[in-house]
Amino acid sequence: MSKIFWSLVGTLCIAGLIFLSIRVEDLGVDSEPNVEPSQSGVEPRPRGSTRTDLIALVTAEEHGLPGEGSGAFVQPGEDDVVTVVEAARAALAGKLRTANQELAPLGYEVVNFQDAPTGGRHLVFRERAPCQRCWGLFILNRSPAARDIVVEAPHPLWDQFTPEMGIQAYLRLDARAFLMAGAHRYANGRDSPVSDMARNPRSVFQGVHELLTDQNSQVLQYHGFDESDHRDYPDVVLSDGGPRPHAGLSAMKSAIEAQGARAGIYDGRHWPELGATDNPQGQQSRSIGARFYHMEHDYAIRKDPARRTAMIEAAYAVLVGGREQ
Repeated sequence: MSKIFWSLVGTLCIAGLIFLSIRVEDLGVDSEPNVEPSQSGVEPRPRGSTRTDLIALVTAEEHGLPGEGSGAFVQPGEDDVVTVVEAARAALAGKLRTANQELAPLGYEVVNFQDAPTGGRHLVFRERAPCQRCWGLFILNRSPAARDIVVEAPHPLWDQFTPEMGIQAYLRLDARAFLMAGAHRYANGRDSPVSDMARNPRSVFQGVHELLTDQNSQVLQYHGFDESDHRDYPDVVLSDGGPRPHAGLSAMKSAIEAQGARAGIYDGRHWPELGATDNPQGQQSRSIGARFYHMEHDYAIRKDPARRTAMIEAAYAVLVGGREQ
């Protein structure tokens, strides 16, 4: 009799666990991390939910991107952009199952991600490797206190160390989102603008940017230039893409100079080669009244971790610290 009793208890316990697991899935809440073991030393890709270093994840993601001339970037259709944007809406509303169902046909997934150093929780949108469309990596801050700041790195691989600057700024500023392009800007050739997220107005990158910005947003977009090609230029060139720069750029210039770097602002006349006048994220930001900070840093700053950090602290002083704008 006791054997039958304990067998029945065991069966009920198993049934209860199955029921709970189903309810957790239905609610769109991820269970404990399920990470495939790495055989190569490369950071494993998260499945469902994971905890690790967000900066390391972005760095590893960049190193795996297709390079110049690879032809890897696929121009999305309008329906594709809408699908990703609607999936992002669903994920932000806590509907991860719905988001993943929408993304699956495109080879994308969204997972919960906890940054181990900070404890912050994020949503990571990424394509399953190897990328077949190469539209980008998008990280959304799940904190209700996240600031209305969007950080972007549209030229990974080409503008070296800008993804590192971008993700560090995202974490330091407790920003709303971080966007990184999914391929080299010249992946489809130097004569084609489609793989350049700072030139392509019909990209998924642009669609996600538009979803996440409003008239109160501040957008930091990190770029880099070669000082040997711009010998008379300052260390950092700032712009919003238009000839009438907003007041925040002057505050940013002062904050950067307080960190020991020379800075200049494109105003329709000065530093025109780095003015970002064709940048679709800048154009859209200006059109809705958001503040766009297109920031070109020379290589000497980008390669030096301490100087990169100093530039991020300058941004913090302006966007968070209340420096006069």
